[in-house]
Amino acid sequence: MKPEPVRAMMDDPAGRFNILIAEDEGIIARDLEMHLIKQGYAVSAVVASGDAAIRKAEELRPDLVLMDIVLYGDIDGIEAADRIRRRLDIPVIYLTAYADDKVIERAKLTEPYGYLIKPFESRELHSVIEVALYKHKMEKKVRESEEWLSTILRSIGDGVIAAGEDGSVKFMNTVAEQLTGWALSEALGRQITDVFHVLGEKQAGPGTMLVEQIVSSRTVTSISDETTLISRNGVSRIVSDCGAPIYGRNESVIGVVLVFRDVTEQKRLDQALRESEQMLRTHAKELEESNTALKVLLKQRDNDKKELEDNILTNVKQLVFPYIDKMKKSRAMAADLAYLNILESNLKQLISPFSSRLSSKYLGLTPREIAIADLIREGKQDKDIIDILNISFETVKTHRQNIRKKLGIYGKRTNLRTYLLMLSE
Repeated sequence: MKPEPVRAMMDDPAGRFNILIAEDEGIIARDLEMHLIKQGYAVSAVVASGDAAIRKAEELRPDLVLMDIVLYGDIDGIEAADRIRRRLDIPVIYLTAYADDKVIERAKLTEPYGYLIKPFESRELHSVIEVALYKHKMEKKVRESEEWLSTILRSIGDGVIAAGEDGSVKFMNTVAEQLTGWALSEALGRQITDVFHVLGEKQAGPGTMLVEQIVSSRTVTSISDETTLISRNGVSRIVSDCGAPIYGRNESVIGVVLVFRDVTEQKRLDQALRESEQMLRTHAKELEESNTALKVLLKQRDNDKKELEDNILTNVKQLVFPYIDKMKKSRAMAADLAYLNILESNLKQLISPFSSRLSSKYLGLTPREIAIADLIREGKQDKDIIDILNISFETVKTHRQNIRKKLGIYGKRTNLRTYLLMLSE
């Protein structure tokens, strides 16, 4: 029986790369160790079987494993390398004296970082190790970048779907899974139009070739002003969406990315706001119309009130006061005269508000002048005024002149009745 690990070393304090050697030929193992140390590497352990290689890799976590394909024990180097790569993500370089095609094909499936065909030179060993370490370092950075990008895409609030140039889904974030009803594992490889099932104003239907549209435009494209997304379970949502091409090398388009968000609630609120604004405009218009009608009614009421006051004042002056004057000048008894004076006083008190309003319009006319002006305004001729007021023609003429002077139209060819009508409006 061949021995288990030849020896195991502690972690290298100088910060050199640690390499695990899995080689069941003792002479070759010691020769490898010597070359590695001369080249500046640290040898963390030397083992002779596949089982030991796995255990030491898990225990020591070396930076690289030099693995002989044919090892002592139940697990050969290929199987040991595969387990180490899958469990620990440690790069493996195969050592073999066999160039058999079948062995090489089987070894390729484990994705090794290089091959060394025995016997090999020291500089060949160094070159293969350096390339393997650099390649693994770059791959780790790429994976970290991909994980970071994936975390960002999964954390944003919008749905994101990436598809290849052929329209097959390559990536979906969590929000996209929730909105479409498709899990990423189920959507991978499916056509994007099967997963992102939309209907909208600019869409002919779910079979619309979104990918071709975006690829041909080579620009960020708004899919629709208002798109309805139909999820896998039949739920309809209004989404705001846009698509953009994904560029590869040489500015060639290698796929598309769709970004969309659920705006159903926003649309509902916008619609409610529009309806409220329309209702407010309708109510404002109705209120304006009501105010207009009220203004018309108030104006008509004022006109009716003014007309009533004018009629009362005119009728009292025309139909009552002249007869009171005649009765006072007739041979009436003293008692009757007293009653006439009381009647005249009461009537003047009743019409005093109307008379004062007209007096203010007639610019300080005397009561007699107001009476004559009112009769003129009503269209009475001088002979009518003489009979009504029981005064002479000369008196009427004098009052006419005084009225024109006080109104500022004396000596002008202005019709007195027309002017008085204008003042009464």
